[in-house]
Amino acid sequence: MASRNTFVLLNSRCSFQHLYQYQHRIAAATNLVARQCPSCSSINSRLQRNMGSIAGAKNEYMVIVPDKEGALQKRIEVRGVHLANTKPMIDSGFLKFGGAMLEFHPKESQTPPMKGSVLLVVAESSEAVREQLSKDIYATSGVWDIEKMQITPFKSAIRLAL
Repeated sequence: MASRNTFVLLNSRCSFQHLYQYQHRIAAATNLVARQCPSCSSINSRLQRNMGSIAGAKNEYMVIVPDKEGALQKRIEVRGVHLANTKPMIDSGFLKFGGAMLEFHPKESQTPPMKGSVLLVVAESSEAVREQLSKDIYATSGVWDIEKMQITPFKSAIRLAL
């Protein structure tokens, strides 16, 4: 089993000594637990943060999929189906964000010059990512160049809503 670190997050009333005193190594699930510091009775939180990987755990992957040459018209034709089919991927937790890569930012009246897609997904492996995305209508209709898909292990530091 992978080891994990427990970090005690103390509020400003606690001293650094208390923080150091309550750090220790554990092997438990990730969670956030509020409790009182026994030394000074101020409220603190204990955050157990995964510091290793566990078999079967899901990880983030940054995916870049270029479009095939001349696929813009086909992309536009099947885009509605593609977007509708993202809902189950979002609901399952697989898809965290996605969007089109552009040649440039178009003027308001121009068709966006899309040239591929960028996605952040969560899966057990890069193979699982490839398998899932190969079923997308952009892949099956010949928009995406699946052979050139880049799947890179990724760890979000910041993720904000738009």
